[in-house]
Amino acid sequence: MSFKTEEEISARLRELELKYDLYKYKVDGYSAWRLIRFTIADSLQNLPFHGVLPQWHLLTWFLFQGFFDVPSFLFPRSARYVVRTCASALNEKKDGFWKDIYFDDVFEELGNCFKIDVLNSPLFFKRRKTALVPVAISTSLIDLASSFLAMLKQPVHVSRVVRTI
Repeated sequence: MSFKTEEEISARLRELELKYDLYKYKVDGYSAWRLIRFTIADSLQNLPFHGVLPQWHLLTWFLFQGFFDVPSFLFPRSARYVVRTCASALNEKKDGFWKDIYFDDVFEELGNCFKIDVLNSPLFFKRRKTALVPVAISTSLIDLASSFLAMLKQPVHVSRVVRTI
């Protein structure tokens, strides 16, 4: 297997973007290339641990988490601040709890916060149980819904742009 560095992939993508003017393709006024660029880059990089967990395992986790998020979606608690973070931010231990390296210090000062997290790495999912500042809700239901909707037939104008790219 041949793995590529981020620098190699970035250079290759810039070359393709210039050669084929990929940013010119628009869907509803927005660059379609911007929407798929990361996925293409990730695929081209071909990292050794890409896709280690089977998709059904992630689907099961998202369904499980989404089930527990339903009450928070239906009856969200009031908060002065809302913050979106990610599971992988639980990356530092403090008094036996996992601390969100980006926001937990801010939460201590601000107080009343509603913490939303993106389940971006299965390696960090278990840490959520012992988070210093508990997560109010995850984006799993939204992620599942958007994945399902993405499987539906695309509008003709979107399909045409994707085929062209």
